[in-house]
Amino acid sequence: MEYTSDGRIVIHNGDLTNELLRRGHHIVQVRPDKKNKIKTIFLFNGTEEIKEDLLNIAREERIALKKELFA
Repeated sequence: MEYTSDGRIVIHNGDLTNELLRRGHHIVQVRPDKKNKIKTIFLFNGTEEIKEDLLNIAREERIALKKELFA
């Protein structure tokens, strides 16, 4: 994940993009990845809500990984 100069959030991961869409966020723009022409990047507005959701998604993934590793 990275930010553009105008405050948009760039997502390179399709699974993360789908999760953000499920949580009600909207894609602002879709572009080809300049570094890898066969990939696509997704731009979202950098709102506080999306930042909070990204933190929650990361937290949920860490908890799931801990359960998997230490079960």
